[in-house]
Amino acid sequence: MSALPLVLISALFGGLGAAARVTMILLCTERYGLPLRWTILIVNLSGSVCVGACTVAFTRIDPNGIAHAAVIGGILGGFTTFSSFAIECIEEWQRGSRRGAVLYSIESLAGCAIAAWIGFEILRRLWP
Repeated sequence: MSALPLVLISALFGGLGAAARVTMILLCTERYGLPLRWTILIVNLSGSVCVGACTVAFTRIDPNGIAHAAVIGGILGGFTTFSSFAIECIEEWQRGSRRGAVLYSIESLAGCAIAAWIGFEILRRLWP
């Protein structure tokens, strides 16, 4: 499949992921009172687990890359947010919480990598 359809599929589904992220942020921050930085961490960790699992699944069932473009590049790409993570780190630092900014960075970066690995390994073991 040529690149243009994959780009268009990713863009279309990315909007769905972004809408899901905003919904999750509004629910967690306004309804449940979680600080924005923890909501973003939850979004990024859950998205990373899904990316890991989808990577295994799509390697097996998606030879054309359509599902990969739609779900990983689109939905999960729109759902997770590195830019919001980055600005939360900067704002934490500017509030004077150097330790908090560093810890949040470590939790986010290491946590998302570990979450993706967990999703990958769970599906790989359940679907040999």
